[in-house]
Amino acid sequence: MYKNNAGQTTLFDDSTNFIGAKLNPENRWVKMAALIPWDLLD
Repeated sequence: MYKNNAGQTTLFDDSTNFIGAKLNPENRWVKMAALIPWDLLD
């Protein structure tokens, strides 16, 4: 069963991914991900 973890950070919160690499904030996919209402979809 899925449980919502309200305190969980997202991949884009600190602009580093799970391996510590920096994400380019100008990348079109990073920009698109910022537009998605993740809380609503959750």
